Amino acid sequence: MMKNAVMLHTPNTIGTIFTVGTSNLLYLLDDGVYRDNATNFTVRIVTETNDFGTLNRKSMSKLTIFSDSPPVDSSVSLYYTDDDYQTYSSPMTVNLNQDLPSVTRLGSFRQRAFKLEYTDNYPFRLQKLQVNINKGRN
Repeated sequence: MMKNAVMLHTPNTIGTIFTVGTSNLLYLLDDGVYRDNATNFTVRIVTETNDFGTLNRKSMSKLTIFSDSPPVDSSVSLYYTDDDYQTYSSPMTVNLNQDLPSVTRLGSFRQRAFKLEYTDNYPFRLQKLQVNINKGRN
């Protein structure tokens, strides 16, 4: 909670300056910077599990990420879990600086959830995940 915050308006900067606790250090909150003290923030998004309308086994052939497109190559790590968040797949790296950032051949499952982690100094606003699945019969 920022108890000691004040808005700052200068010709070149609009932001919030604040202190933390009893520290005598001043911090500038800038909505154009996604790091603190030269260390990038990590954005972590975990979805709910989804059975896509049936508990039959199904296969996922493609997942596409719709989000901000950074001006340079910048990647998000994608994981999936098929056992109610107990374990996750190895990370799949998806470059967001392309027309349709996607991964293919995502195996079979009954229910699945996803985790995305992003740690670059650019905004990451996830709009949606779009998947191609083939619903099985049993």
